[in-house]
Amino acid sequence: MNAIAVGTVKVPGATLRHETRGSGPVLLLIPGGAGDAGLFEGMAGLLADAGHTVVSYDQRGLSRSPLDGPPATSG
Repeated sequence: MNAIAVGTVKVPGATLRHETRGSGPVLLLIPGGAGDAGLFEGMAGLLADAGHTVVSYDQRGLSRSPLDGPPATSG
């Protein structure tokens, strides 16, 4: 089983949380809708065990990727 490295990256207006595991060719797992990196928990481990570097993240303002302030309004 591969260890999970958790980190954050500062982007304009938010801090994104990401998870990386495994080694080899990089696969970026992008959650849809209101999903977060947790959606890929089982699959990411299997892909990492199969020889890939797997990167997943929580989308801006969702789950563990907080916004720096209140959400902007449109219009």
